[in-house]
Amino acid sequence: MTNPMPRRVLIVDDSPSVRKALSSLLISGGFSVCGEAEDGAQAIEKAKQMRPDMIVLDFSMPVMDGIHAALALKQIMPHAPLILFTALRSRALEIEALAAGIAAVVSKEDPSALVSKAHELVSKAETALAQEKGV
Repeated sequence: MTNPMPRRVLIVDDSPSVRKALSSLLISGGFSVCGEAEDGAQAIEKAKQMRPDMIVLDFSMPVMDGIHAALALKQIMPHAPLILFTALRSRALEIEALAAGIAAVVSKEDPSALVSKAHELVSKAETALAQEKGV
C-alpha cells in the first residue's frame, strides 16, 4: 500500500544555496521538505523532532560530517533511507558511506539523479517496513 502523502525529507548541507536548490528539486519531484540542517549535529536533533521519511546529507560539513551523522541517524531511524549528496566522490568514500548505513551516494554534478534515487529508496524502505509488520 502506497502512502498518498508526499514523503518527508530532511536536507542537510552547510551551504544555504545548495539547501534551497535541493528543496526546489525535491519538491518538484513530489517530496515534502520537512526541515533543513547545516551540519550533522543539527541533522540528528532535527531528525529526532521531525521523523523524516528520508534524509539527504552532504559529506563535508562543519561540526559533524555526513558519515558520522549517518552512523547516529541509523541508530535513531533505522528505516529512513540516507542519501549522501556530495561533490567529493571516490570509491573509498562510497565504501565508507555504505558501511555507515548510507543507502546511496549521488554526485552533486548530477542532481537529477537524486530525485529518481530518492523515489527508489523510499519505495524500498516502505516495502521492507510493510513486510516487517506483516502487511
